[in-house]
Amino acid sequence: MPTATTSAEAAKDLKMERMVFWLSPKNPEAIAQKVLLLLQDEGLRQRIGERNRRKAKQYTWKGIVAKLKQIYFQCFRTSSIPF
Repeated sequence: MPTATTSAEAAKDLKMERMVFWLSPKNPEAIAQKVLLLLQDEGLRQRIGERNRRKAKQYTWKGIVAKLKQIYFQCFRTSSIPF
């Protein structure tokens, strides 16, 4: 899904520079301009949408659990607290 969003700091952690239009929440004209661009440019919508679908496939529950296990095991290995 093509996305236009405000430039909230938490959202930037997603590292989606080429998948999102980052917009100032205080600039309604820029928001309207990007929304119109997405509505009028089918090719752009499709390119951004395809990138977003590929990115979303990286976030399965199985993948999230594997990443969390990796983080926990790394913490245990580097901890000075005996387990």
